[in-house]
Amino acid sequence: MVVTALAIGQIVVLFLRWAPRHAMKTDLLNAREGIKGLDTLAGHQVLLIAVALLVWQITRLAGVRLTSRSDETVEAMLALALGLLGGAAVVYLAWGSYYSFGTNLAYGAQIQIVLSIALAVIGLASLRDLRPKPG
Repeated sequence: MVVTALAIGQIVVLFLRWAPRHAMKTDLLNAREGIKGLDTLAGHQVLLIAVALLVWQITRLAGVRLTSRSDETVEAMLALALGLLGGAAVVYLAWGSYYSFGTNLAYGAQIQIVLSIALAVIGLASLRDLRPKPG
């Protein structure tokens, strides 16, 4: 359930402002509203993985088994991918995009960093727990 809540949080954060309002002077719309997470390609990829994770969770709650043994592995991999991609989206916006903002990021990007770290840690811990035990 924690992974589901974090995935929903990732989706919500994509609609918040990630870069300051004054960051882009050339585009009048973005100059007023700032850049949201969905304004970047990486934001769209985060949305796609988050929706895939939510659909996976819903099918598991409905009792549908899509794989014979690896439901937990798929969930852990999706959580890890969402965490890494969410962090990469912020890194891209901060230093890789045309308008590199550096550390001048708005509250949405800061929340995204926290959610991404939490998802990556949970995904890694879940994968570690699923590792076969020796003996």
